[in-house]
Amino acid sequence: MNENITEGKYSNVEVTNKTVIGNLNFKKYENIVYVNNVLNTDENNILLLNKSNSKYIIQNFSNEDKFIYKKTITEIEKTNKDIFTSDNHNLKNGDIIKLNNIRRLEPDSTTLYINLLQDTIQANTITYKVITTTRNTFTLKTFGNSDNALNNISNIIKTSNKNIDSGEFELTTTKILENKVCKINIPNNTTDDLGVFYNIIINDDATSLEINTLGDDKLIGYINIGRNELISNDIIEEVDAKTKLLIADIPLKHSSFELINIETNKWFIKGNIFSNKITHKLTYDTDTGVRDYKIDGEAISLMNFYKNFVYEFDISDPTLLNYLFIIIDPTNKNYYKNIIQSGEMGHPNSFLRIYIDPSETLDYIYKIKYKKEPDDIRYELIPLYTIKATPTYFS
Repeated sequence: MNENITEGKYSNVEVTNKTVIGNLNFKKYENIVYVNNVLNTDENNILLLNKSNSKYIIQNFSNEDKFIYKKTITEIEKTNKDIFTSDNHNLKNGDIIKLNNIRRLEPDSTTLYINLLQDTIQANTITYKVITTTRNTFTLKTFGNSDNALNNISNIIKTSNKNIDSGEFELTTTKILENKVCKINIPNNTTDDLGVFYNIIINDDATSLEINTLGDDKLIGYINIGRNELISNDIIEEVDAKTKLLIADIPLKHSSFELINIETNKWFIKGNIFSNKITHKLTYDTDTGVRDYKIDGEAISLMNFYKNFVYEFDISDPTLLNYLFIIIDPTNKNYYKNIIQSGEMGHPNSFLRIYIDPSETLDYIYKIKYKKEPDDIRYELIPLYTIKATPTYFS
């Protein structure tokens, strides 16, 4: 077997009547990249997959106005560059950070320290720009300080040390991830050095996922949305020569996506989404002057329900005791098709589950029928959902 290999990417395998394994070059890849919130994204909150043959685990979304991230520095090395070691640090080139406690204990002392930063930059207000990174290390230059004499300094430390005491870096950013939107760009590949792959796992709640190719690259493959509660089928969408995957309004936690470069400008994608069930929580608002139902804490408004999906309403909130929640069709008749109710309104673990099957009529509007107060004579009728076709996610 003659195998042509470069940089740990494998292609062009030729089977002969001899078994020869030649020029094996197993490059050390970084395997797992933990994508923590805004740390790994650019100014537009887009993550670029820049570590080939790696698994990206996306987690820790935040909507805070100011995100502060600190991590321990365990070692510094002074060579032709000053190298800082911080395991799995998540910094990227261009990040602005501060350094704290870059020091070691004085010999024979348990309380006195020697600061290992150069004398002119020992203040903890000095800011630095990240110049290069690896999985566990990074290099810096001073940057963005009001005194220009304190900028562009790369000679940061006095000496190497493997026993930094309480050392850390601090990253502060004001970027905001709106509505937990996850955007990912696949790097453009125009070479014939194939086999590059990325695995993406979403390990947190996200409202949408967008994956884009760059340049002339195209996607082929499929996504599979798993069935739930054994009352529907898996949803499978195939793709050939598209540039974008955009998924919204589906639970994305625990979903996974594999991307493999199989030809020049061509990526094979295999996506698996855990569930086709979308959940909502029903409550009865007694805290305001307008006493009424709320869904997910908001006033009821018309929602799109898509064919082949399951929609479940949690009706267990104690505020719902003695209230009604009845689905009616466009002719104002009670509607029971593909609707399951377990338990009673206001009792623990109760729910109402609706499956939208393929035979449903598009744009039909279904309403809920209820009383604002249990002893009311008059029923309220409010549009709840309208039927839409199963979405197309590739474009």
